Amino acid sequence: LTTVDQSIVGLGSRAAELLIQIIAGQSVENRLYELPTQLIVRESCQPVATIG
Repeated sequence: LTTVDQSIVGLGSRAAELLIQIIAGQSVENRLYELPTQLIVRESCQPVATIG
């Protein structure tokens, strides 16, 4: 099955940093955070077979 690998450690670290800021009463801006991902292509991702 083709999947997308996401850095769970990176996601958890960023979430913890934001939570600590909130607990400390600091302002947390709405931001878009991009974490590295990787497409892992397996046999479920291939061109459609032609018939005939």
